[in-house]
Amino acid sequence: RELEALLRLEPGNVNALGSLGMVEFTRGNYAGAASHFEAALSRSPSQWSARAFLGMCEIRLGRMDHGRTLLEAAFPQLTDRNLRTQAGLDLVRSFSVAGMLDKAEAILETLRQIDPGNPEVLYSVYRVHSEVAAAALRNLTMLDTDSVWVHEILAQNFMVQEQYPAAVQEYRKALLRDARAPGLHYQLGEALFAESRSEA
Repeated sequence: RELEALLRLEPGNVNALGSLGMVEFTRGNYAGAASHFEAALSRSPSQWSARAFLGMCEIRLGRMDHGRTLLEAAFPQLTDRNLRTQAGLDLVRSFSVAGMLDKAEAILETLRQIDPGNPEVLYSVYRVHSEVAAAALRNLTMLDTDSVWVHEILAQNFMVQEQYPAAVQEYRKALLRDARAPGLHYQLGEALFAESRSEA
């Protein structure tokens, strides 16, 4: 109410517009917040925090492309660590949705440097790297579904799931394709050992 009263007296007060935008953003009123941030930017285009918040509003309102453009411009200019982390995570999500995983990885590397102990950053690193791995596997299987590498990856996945007989089978298939592939004999040995173990 105080901010709205101030804006009635000074409609062009950039700080009041930005502050009111942040209040609305915190309340989850992203459309209302966006209108305040747009008004602030129309009067002071170099307000990078307002640009970042507007980008996050746009993403939450489903306007991914516009939000991503705003965040890409603002992210390098932000000095507040918390805001930079929040904006960076939104930017990573938008890149991920658009399939721009290389750009998402670059932002994540910056976030790991500025906020290495942030659980959401670490989760995002895991998620994006999983997407990169899945995309690589899709491309690999499109080139050759019966290659030594496809069978090795399948075997490793079976090992993680503790499906040791299936892992042994895939390692054997991989060795049939290339008996000299580095590490395969050792990995097969580990799978055989895991398969043979029992509680008794």
